[in-house]
Parts: sequence; structure tokens; C-alpha cells
Amino acid sequence: MKRAALALLLVACDPSEPTDFTPTYDPRSTEPVASTEFCALLARNTCAVLRPCCHALPFSFDEVKCRAASRSLCEARRTKSMELGLSYDDVQAGRCVRGTAILLPNCQSPDDAAAADVSEACRNVWNGGKGIDQPCKFDNPVDCRPPRLGTRVECVGTCRERVVLSGGELCGTRPTNCATGLVCEGEPRRCTAKYHPLGAPCTPTGTPSSDRCDTRLNRFCDSTTSTCAELPTLGQKCSPSPGCARPYRCDTDRTGATVCTEAKPLGSSCNDDKECVSKICGGGVTTTFRVCVPAGLGPPIVPLDPSTRLPIDPHARPVEYVSAIGAACSGVIADGAGGLASFELPREK
Repeated sequence: MKRAALALLLVACDPSEPTDFTPTYDPRSTEPVASTEFCALLARNTCAVLRPCCHALPFSFDEVKCRAASRSLCEARRTKSMELGLSYDDVQAGRCVRGTAILLPNCQSPDDAAAADVSEACRNVWNGGKGIDQPCKFDNPVDCRPPRLGTRVECVGTCRERVVLSGGELCGTRPTNCATGLVCEGEPRRCTAKYHPLGAPCTPTGTPSSDRCDTRLNRFCDSTTSTCAELPTLGQKCSPSPGCARPYRCDTDRTGATVCTEAKPLGSSCNDDKECVSKICGGGVTTTFRVCVPAGLGPPIVPLDPSTRLPIDPHARPVEYVSAIGAACSGVIADGAGGLASFELPREK
């Protein structure tokens, strides 16, 4: 009852109309955003990037409820931050609000340096205000204030800039410090590319994440050569596994030849992943309800799995994945809406 009343109150207080809005992002901008405006703007932009994903699916989109829910969660986060004595950084807030525009390009969560910078800005909208070399609290993940935009900070008894390791650098003791797009592996452990380049040796396991050939760039590990190769495209011969490059599927044409043909768009009914443009045929609330859904969705649409801190896997938990998308479109936003998803406040003593 209280939650419903709060949602109605927030709608009444939000002067913005539920009309379409397309946020833009300039990574060079340092324009601040006042604390009184932050949550309303973040909610508006969060729902703006969610809107096209919902419109592509058989789910109705409720912009009023979406903005109310997103703003409510943000306001709760702000209240908790103020209770803990954290400071509001209006420049980081500006970067966070505008950066929401790049959170879901083509309804997929990005994995690049720009998105990582946005996430870091959102993480530090409220921080402890401690400068470099000042004492800090280990249990507060945002006790340190970044000295400038794009800088990573960490607490090791005192605040310091977090070193971001490049490809080839040793990472044995600090594997999380590898730059975006790199993973810590090997012996000795070094930061290496997450995906192998075209023509590089690979181990064909049948699982794209293990093959390490970037499926986002329409590549696969060719079992005949054990190298990363291009997936076939429209009109080219193919096999059901690994299939075709997006947005095509491997199918039999009128002549009986197995070639790459047009795949089903988002929202279409399906029986198999290979039928869909997204390569994901997601299950719904019943076993008969399966549609082509976006691949790789994360916040603000799909909540994180509490055990892994990663977005719900659409292959491993298809019913929950599709249900979360449908809920978000109807205005039920997961805790941590927008870029604040990775921000965890310290516990009170």
C-alpha cells in the first residue's frame, strides 16, 4: 500500500509528461546536474532506453509507471546515501544521467570502455568525499572521491587511484584491474584479450563463450581449422551449427539448399534460438509462450543474479529472463535501475 502511494506521489511530483524522449551522450561533457533533478532525469533516460526494447516485443510499455518506479528506487538510494553521510557529486551525476543513453544499444548491454566509464560515474554519484592518500573505510565501496572524470579509485586503507592494466601486464594479484575487454588468465597470469581476433587459434567447444571468438562480430571457432572465422551471411551455404551471422538464420530454401535466410524479428513466436535475429528464443510464463527476445540484456531491464552479480542468463533461466523483461516494460523496475545497478552502499554499524 505504501509503495503504491509513493508511486502515485512521484508521478504527481514529476513535471515531465510521459512523451517519447531520446537521450544523447557526449563523453566530453562536464555539465553538472543538481541533486533535486538527478533522480527524475535518470528515470526519464532509463525509460527512454528501455522503450524501444519493449516496443519490439509483445509487451505493453507503461512510461508513467516506468518513470515512477525508476525514480522511486533512485530516491531511496539518495535517502540512504544522505543518512550514511555520503556527498553528492553533481558532475559525476551529469555524466551518469547522460551516459544512460548508451546503456542498451540495439537492446544489448555494451561491453566497452565508454560504458565502463558511465558505470563508474554512476557508482560515484554519492561518495564519501575522501581524496587521494586520505584514510578510508574498507567497508564503504564509494568512500573515495575520484579526482577527475574517468579515474578509478579504491580504498586500501587510504584512497588511491586504481591501476588499470593493459594487455600483456601481469595481473596475478589484481585480476579485476584488467582494462575493459581483457581477462586475467594464463601462467603467469596476464591481462589478455577477452576475444580472439579473426584467424587466431581457438578451441572449438561448441559454446561461443568458451570458444572466445566474438559472436557480436559474427565470428565462430571453425572446427576444421581451429581458428576464428566469419559466420556465413545471406545466401551463403551454412550448417545448423554454428548457423549464420546476425540477422540471418540457417534454413532450407525452395531448391532444397541449406543457406542463410532472413531470421525472425524480435517479438516473433519461435521454437529455437536459431530462428531469431537475436539468436535467443525465450520462454515465457508458460511452456507454449516463446518469442524472439533481445540477447544480452542487463540493467535497467533485467536484474542481476544475486549469486553471480551478472544479468540473468536467457539460456539457463529463459522463463525468468522473459518475465523480467515483461515486468520492466509494465513498470516493475528491478532494484538498481539505470546505471546505479552496480552501486552497493555499506552496511550501517
